[in-house]
Amino acid sequence: MHRSLTETRPPLEPAITEAAALTVDRVADDLPLEEYMRCWQLSYTVLAEAAAAEIREPALVLHAVTRMREAFDLMARKVADAFAVAARDAAAADSRQDAEVIEALWTGRGWTFAEPDAVPSAPLVTHLHLGPAPGEDAAAHRDRSIARHRKVRQVRAQLRRDFADVWLMDLRARTGRIVSWSHREGLGDAEAAARTLRTLREVTGAEGTTASEPAHGLGDVPRAARVSAAALETGLRLGRTGVPLTMDDLALDHHLGHGSLALPSLLERSRPALSRPELRETVRSFIDHNLDRRATARALHVHPNTVDNRLARVAQLTGLDAHRTRDLLTLAVAALAGDAPEASGAEEAGSRAL
Repeated sequence: MHRSLTETRPPLEPAITEAAALTVDRVADDLPLEEYMRCWQLSYTVLAEAAAAEIREPALVLHAVTRMREAFDLMARKVADAFAVAARDAAAADSRQDAEVIEALWTGRGWTFAEPDAVPSAPLVTHLHLGPAPGEDAAAHRDRSIARHRKVRQVRAQLRRDFADVWLMDLRARTGRIVSWSHREGLGDAEAAARTLRTLREVTGAEGTTASEPAHGLGDVPRAARVSAAALETGLRLGRTGVPLTMDDLALDHHLGHGSLALPSLLERSRPALSRPELRETVRSFIDHNLDRRATARALHVHPNTVDNRLARVAQLTGLDAHRTRDLLTLAVAALAGDAPEASGAEEAGSRAL
């Protein structure tokens, strides 16, 4: 409204887009539409009174207020429409209908859709992990509940805003399940997903991590769900948080860290060294940086000699030399199997790895 006084063609469209985006946040805050529009009207009134007091000449005041009113009316209509759309989406989330459909698809029970043509033929299945947001550790149960509720609403709003191809979405305080239309767009676009995860951290204060897997039709959703869940678990276990993941990115990590009858033996051989965080971190980084001691040192912010000394210490404690192929593979399995390399049996080790 202020720029409408000084510019022949004020940038209304960008302003409307930004205002509509902020409207979604107000819905997430449970602000009623009536109160929201009252705030908009009040903002116009305050600005118009300030402009009149500054300009003082009646003819110019009338011209200015008219220009401001035109901008205000256009924006008010747009934000009211955006509020209605966001409110309907929030109501759908509260009804838990998406959650029921996703549960049926995830478990292979299937679902009868009223409009079969409005169903994606090749959906993208995504698991989401959400870290805690400010307020979730409050002493009072009510304050913790409000913080969780607000976070979920904000995350839902941001995902709907950024990804028009989202079809179904079930969000909880720590987890989320999403089905999208496209394999390559939206959450299937790694760069776009990474931008949204950064935005979510700024908006909610919570770190989000996603793992996605394409499905070849609705009948393939259970497999895709298992794969994306396993990819997310592997990424979280290795500390790869705040980024979009796929099983293609983590296939070797998942395979090496998967439970087996031999895993307890491999863990036991490596335990004397890899139970020490600095040695475990060095082995992981050495593997990630293609056995390059200098690149490993840069990643760990230490001198290359420190890397050599740590690897020598690993060999001293375990008899496993990271420069010998089979020894390196043994260390890799233990380094990728979890953060507590202790096993009392294959079943326990396998469950922990999974």
